[in-house]
Amino acid sequence: MLGGGASPEEGGFPNSRFAKWFAEFDEFRIRPFLIRNYTLEAVETMDQLNELFTKNFDDKEPDEVQAKLEEFDRKTRVLSVYNNQVRNTLALRAQSVNMRLSALSNQNERKTRAND
Repeated sequence: MLGGGASPEEGGFPNSRFAKWFAEFDEFRIRPFLIRNYTLEAVETMDQLNELFTKNFDDKEPDEVQAKLEEFDRKTRVLSVYNNQVRNTLALRAQSVNMRLSALSNQNERKTRAND
C-alpha cells in the first residue's frame, strides 16, 4: 500500500519526495503538453474567479467585491492579449511554413519538367 497508513504529520505519501516531484512534473510538463494554451496564470485566474463566485459576500463589503472584480478584469485582459500574441505568432509560423512548402513544390515541378 502506498503511504502505509501513515498520518500526514509522520510524512506519508502526500508529503513524500516523489509526490512533490510528480506534482511539479505534472504542472510544468504534462499539463502544458496535453492542454492547449495551458498557462499557470490562466488556471490561477479561473480559480480566483470561481472563488469569487462561490464566496458568500456580506453587504458590508461592496468595496472588496468591486476590487476583486477589477483585479479579475485586469488579469483576463492581460491573458487575452497574451493569447492573441500566441495566436498571431502561430499564424505567422504557419504562413512561413506554407510559403516554404509552396516554394519547394514549385522547385520540384520545375525539376520534373526539366527532366522530361
